[in-house]
Amino acid sequence: MAFINSYKGLPAPTLSALKKVYRYEDSLGYTFRKLLTQMYIGNLYYESENLTESKEEFEYALLLLNQVNNNIIREDCYMSLAKILRKLGDDEKALDYALKAFETAEKHQVYANSIETANLLSNLYEQKEDYKNALKFSQIGYTYRNSLQLNKVQNTLLKERLKLDLKELSIQKEKELNDLKVKKNKYIIIGGFISFIIVTMLIYFSRIKLARINKRLTISNEIKSNFLTKMTHEVKTPLNAIIGYADLLLKFKDLTSVQNNHINIIKSSGESLLYMAEDIFDFNRYDKNKISIKQNPTDLGALANEIFEMFKIRAQEKNLSLFLNTSTNIPKTLLIDDLKIRRVVYSLLDNAIKYTSKGSVTLNVILVNVYEKTTEIKFSIDDTGKGIKTKNQNKIFEEFYQEESDYTRKHGGIGLGLSISYKIVEALGGILQFESEVNKGSKFYFKLTFTNSSEEKVDSNPIQNLANEIENKIFKVLIVEDNKVNLLITKKLLSSLYKNALIYEAYDGKMGVELYSKEQPNIILMDIQMPVLNGLEATKIIRRQYNATIPILALSAGSAAENREKSISVGISEYLEKPINLKKLRETIYKYLTNL
Repeated sequence: MAFINSYKGLPAPTLSALKKVYRYEDSLGYTFRKLLTQMYIGNLYYESENLTESKEEFEYALLLLNQVNNNIIREDCYMSLAKILRKLGDDEKALDYALKAFETAEKHQVYANSIETANLLSNLYEQKEDYKNALKFSQIGYTYRNSLQLNKVQNTLLKERLKLDLKELSIQKEKELNDLKVKKNKYIIIGGFISFIIVTMLIYFSRIKLARINKRLTISNEIKSNFLTKMTHEVKTPLNAIIGYADLLLKFKDLTSVQNNHINIIKSSGESLLYMAEDIFDFNRYDKNKISIKQNPTDLGALANEIFEMFKIRAQEKNLSLFLNTSTNIPKTLLIDDLKIRRVVYSLLDNAIKYTSKGSVTLNVILVNVYEKTTEIKFSIDDTGKGIKTKNQNKIFEEFYQEESDYTRKHGGIGLGLSISYKIVEALGGILQFESEVNKGSKFYFKLTFTNSSEEKVDSNPIQNLANEIENKIFKVLIVEDNKVNLLITKKLLSSLYKNALIYEAYDGKMGVELYSKEQPNIILMDIQMPVLNGLEATKIIRRQYNATIPILALSAGSAAENREKSISVGISEYLEKPINLKKLRETIYKYLTNL
């Protein structure tokens, strides 16, 4: 009777009949059916603008959900309450329920529902003038809409089928109404009950189909993620040899200037490939909003100078003037995620040199303000390059976007650097901005606030200050590495630093554990990804079975940010990312063997 009245457009009789249904379901203990009826009553009140009653019905439905525990319906309840409270003018509570709806949809991968919730959150934050969060949820909604385009046809067909089913049901109801005059009351009751079951089943199975579509989308994204991670690892492994051997060759003192230049070009090209691989990996990681911040006491001036030195040869090759402008009164030590700052500044400098054919490129690190506990710094990279056309400026931070179709062929790159840099700067609490004029150049800039640190930064080159303290000592090093080329380059790098080091080799984690037990080395260089027994498992055994305190340095072509916490949790002393940085390797070994 409730659905018959609903189709006739009679809200009051519909509500009266539904309340009777609710009482019968309550007496029979049908909790799930009672929950669905409760929500239907709440929707009727909402449609008739009786918002207070609607709010009470959905609040009680949330209590029933503690017994049923259906997360799809829970998300609907949260979202309904958010919309009701917004109409009632209680934006704070509306925001709270909208966030709960979004978290529930995200947790249980109901991405289609996340779009509507993200849009509501964006509007609510905009009303609060919290434009950062408004932009964040607007971008999330945009991302999910793009992702769900893969399933647009399936969703459209599903909706059309549901419309047809409901239309057929409506026709059937009209027929039943015509027969009411000649049929007994018991058939009317049976018909109404069947109608309720049919509509409930249609809603239920529609939800199931959408959930399956979302699951297929999630599996597809996981396959993409795993592929990109594996591909990045495989690319970085040979780059370890290229950059490592270039470093070794540069140590020869009898090189001609031409030979030295050729080797520097090989190293520079290898580093460019390395950053491209990092772009792919970071796009995959940051696409899932996995940006963690790890702050370390850092000398910002020294960091800026180190990045500047990396680009000197590139600038000379193009006959460009390269300048570094750093404020002299920047505090000596700040808490900074140096890896991410390096990542952004490197990417922006790389673009500036890439797209500037004549003139200059300048890296500016300027002190804005020093407060009691924090320091505000402005970074800017200025160039005299070709500039960005006005019509293209609103697209410049989009993924894979390049201004001209032949940019990749002319300049290299894959169009991810600026997109990733924007996300990193945003995660650090700033906004990456730019000014550009065609044929005059571009300026990319951002401001960040860092915490002041009383902790002194560790000397960046202790080996030079305490020369020969370790180099001439005899000590044992165990290298555990399954890739023969990487094993060879690691051995050569160690031999170039320490002539008296006794080096032992293991080709998988199991062999590494056996050699440790037999030889008792002073330090272990452990690859992470290996057959038979990986580096993390081998480290666990050495730590637990032998109760060993030996320094174990992890070497991996994976991402430091992804693996560092996992490595430290099993007993890794330090995480070194491939390709191996000779200076970093030297400093780390000194750190752990200084008291040998």
